[in-house]
Amino acid sequence: MNHLKQLLAGILICSIVQTASSISCFSCEHTDSDSVCEDNLIECDASAASLGMIRVAAFKPTMQIIQSSTFRCFDLLIQDTPNEYRTRGCAYDTVDVCQGEVRVGVQAECRWCNEHDGCNSAAARALRCMQGVEISLPSDDTTDKDKDKEKMPEYTECGIASTAVSAASLLVLKPSTATIPSTSYKCYHLRIETTDTKKASIVKGCIYKEQDVCDGKFKADSVREVFCSQCDQDECNSALHFASNWKMLGFTLFTIVCFFMK
Repeated sequence: MNHLKQLLAGILICSIVQTASSISCFSCEHTDSDSVCEDNLIECDASAASLGMIRVAAFKPTMQIIQSSTFRCFDLLIQDTPNEYRTRGCAYDTVDVCQGEVRVGVQAECRWCNEHDGCNSAAARALRCMQGVEISLPSDDTTDKDKDKEKMPEYTECGIASTAVSAASLLVLKPSTATIPSTSYKCYHLRIETTDTKKASIVKGCIYKEQDVCDGKFKADSVREVFCSQCDQDECNSALHFASNWKMLGFTLFTIVCFFMK
């Protein structure tokens, strides 16, 4: 009788563990349409994980496949100009599919996740923004710049925590930009100056989609806005992004001038 109880307890524990570790992922081959990628949600098992690993191995043939009883979802995008190849599915928890070299093209995007069912969907991909503060002092300022140094901006994924911190920091400057928190985000880039010290600050980060950084009055009258931008593409609030835009604008103007000079 005791042996039977132990057997039943073991079955129950295994069942609980299996349920807790199960996950469902969107699954599609790179030749499938976008609608298939967004509609085909499957529950991961050994068979689905094996299929997913085969799909990844088609682009990363040197990747080692190690089987396990737990799984993750993946979303892999390979760019081989002018073509793009996206594949999604289940993977073994023991193999990070985002690691390793691709056979052709470049790995443009990769997500290996287990936060929740369907975490490899297009909607679940996190927006990446630069977040932090840069402070610039006038050239004739003798103040110890290390004392005024803030955390330099670095790339971060927009989420509940990072966006809440960034949005709260913005409210200190512009209280009128307050909005209802959401799970939709965008990046912002705000350059301000103080009229008394001439100190310039560049503030970057994630904010809520409905939050308008470039609108509203500053809390302090001594602060003025020099530049403001908000966007919803990965890393779009970086200096490199703005430099690229100016370079493209310059090339366009040069082309127009050359056209009229002919």
